[in-house]
Amino acid sequence: QMLDCYFGVGAWEVEHMARVKLYKVLSDLRESLWSYVQWGVSTTCSQEFYEEYGVKCFERFTAAAATPQFKAALDQVAVSSNA
Repeated sequence: QMLDCYFGVGAWEVEHMARVKLYKVLSDLRESLWSYVQWGVSTTCSQEFYEEYGVKCFERFTAAAATPQFKAALDQVAVSSNA
C-alpha cells in the first residue's frame, strides 16, 4: 500500500519492495549503532537503556539478515541494479 501511494497503484516494481525490506533490516543496524554512540556520550538517560536498546536492535538485525528473505531481497536488488 505504501508503494502504491508513492509510485501509483501497480506502478512499482518488485525491486522497490525488495529495497523496502532491506531498508527495514538495515534500520535496526542503524539504530543499534546510534544507541552504542549514545551509550558512550549521553548524559540524559541511563547507560543501561542505551546498552539494552543497542543489543536488542543488533540482535534483531542479525536475525533478519540471516533469513532467506533477506538474501532474496539482496539478490533481487543486485539483479535489477545490473540490468
